Amino acid sequence: MLLNQMKYFISVVNNNSFKEAAKENNISQSAISQAIKSLEDELGVKLFQRRNRGFTITRGGKYFYEKSLLMEKELSKLKKYTAKVANYKKPTLSVGYEKTFYGKEIHEALIKFSKIHPKINVYGRAGNHKELLELLKKDELDLIFTDDRGDLPEEYNKCFLCNTTCYAIVPENFPFRRRKKISFEDLRKYPCIIIANRKQQVQELGYYRFELKYYGKFIFEDSIYDAIRSMSYDCSYLLLDLFPTYTKAQENFEGMRKILFIQNGKELQKSYYVIWNKNSRNKNKKEYAKILKSIFYMKVAQKIGIQDSYKGI
Repeated sequence: MLLNQMKYFISVVNNNSFKEAAKENNISQSAISQAIKSLEDELGVKLFQRRNRGFTITRGGKYFYEKSLLMEKELSKLKKYTAKVANYKKPTLSVGYEKTFYGKEIHEALIKFSKIHPKINVYGRAGNHKELLELLKKDELDLIFTDDRGDLPEEYNKCFLCNTTCYAIVPENFPFRRRKKISFEDLRKYPCIIIANRKQQVQELGYYRFELKYYGKFIFEDSIYDAIRSMSYDCSYLLLDLFPTYTKAQENFEGMRKILFIQNGKELQKSYYVIWNKNSRNKNKKEYAKILKSIFYMKVAQKIGIQDSYKGI
């Protein structure tokens, strides 16, 4: 039995006319008459009793009509839910973070969030400041972890996490390796490593030149780990923000040394935030931000030896 035959039969009964049913289904009257004849042959019963130019529905036709209506309703549901299943996309939470972030807090928060919401796919993606903002704008990331450079549009929310202290990471053979403090003036003869891929090099270079006022030599590397490995060969250095959760376990930087970086006689510090678009439809971003903030808060509290309850965002 073809579904169209059943559809045409229902239409004939509803319109009480083969002609009107044909118009409703955009086919010829002879085609709809043939479809009903084929249906009757397959069922082995007469659905209509034809009289002169009219017809009446038979007892079998009434039964088939009632059941056909129920079946049509179920088929409509079947079609709807089949499309829903086919187009279903598992909920996700995507978090972007700075390539220079030297810590585990981002992934610890992702793991904790995933345990609370096992049906949501969670993942992190590293990038530099400009790249993360662009991905957030395109809705390719739900929220990002980065510093505030004064370039956040009004439609973005931001949740403060912590202040960082900037250090120059240098190899063991670096001339100023035993210094406790160092500045750009001391480092002007040595290449500064910037973590950025080819597409982001111009933006990051602009930040170092116009924001940090440094006009020395530069070397570009894709990741912090590539930068650390290359420092021994070219006597270069890396400026790295160390977070208050930084521990002794991270001290050696694979044989590197860290020197407090100063600018205009003061320690260079930055403020880091979790940032998301106010208009984003993903309702899970704020919960992840709360988890991340609590992890930072508790680690800092433990490090400085205080016990206090976290009050959240």
